[in-house]
Amino acid sequence: CRLLSLCPPAGEVRTARIEVPPLAPHFCSMFSQRLRGLINLHVAFATAAALLLMAGYASVMPYLPISRLNPDLNLAPYYLCVAVGMIISGRFVQQKAGQYHRLGWADAAWISTRQIGVIVLLVFGFMFTFKDRSLSRLFMGTYLAISWFTLVLINQGLPKLLSRLFFEEARRVPTLFVGTLASLERLKGWLD
Repeated sequence: CRLLSLCPPAGEVRTARIEVPPLAPHFCSMFSQRLRGLINLHVAFATAAALLLMAGYASVMPYLPISRLNPDLNLAPYYLCVAVGMIISGRFVQQKAGQYHRLGWADAAWISTRQIGVIVLLVFGFMFTFKDRSLSRLFMGTYLAISWFTLVLINQGLPKLLSRLFFEEARRVPTLFVGTLASLERLKGWLD
């Protein structure tokens, strides 16, 4: 119970008891479900971007003077390694869920480094396991460097874009909290 002071016209002070029900579990669950959905969209978009970047880079590679890709090279296993790596590394985005809509450049670089690290482990693990020497290491190294910079941009900008897109100004509801400052501690977890 919280007490609310009311000032009637005669100058006397009356207090009224107001029952504040505990936060319903479905409210907390609703927000976490929405956040989980935004993170899933983020991971799907980042995965698609990494795959499209690899496909685009492989198609441009024959025109670059640095290295040639074997025309008979089957890139499907490498696409699979990149896709699985990006999906697995989605947990790093989940770790930053509490500050998802306000990720800074350092957070974006932290996430991107881990995403590229997982991809490196899978790609070079595949190359080692199957003794595949047909893929140019120069191609893969430059692809990973370009991907890191691209993922930093995506991981920094996409959360704000998704939050703005799905939680625009028209969907906000003005809320008034009545209570003491000490009671705000109970709402802290709900507001984050």
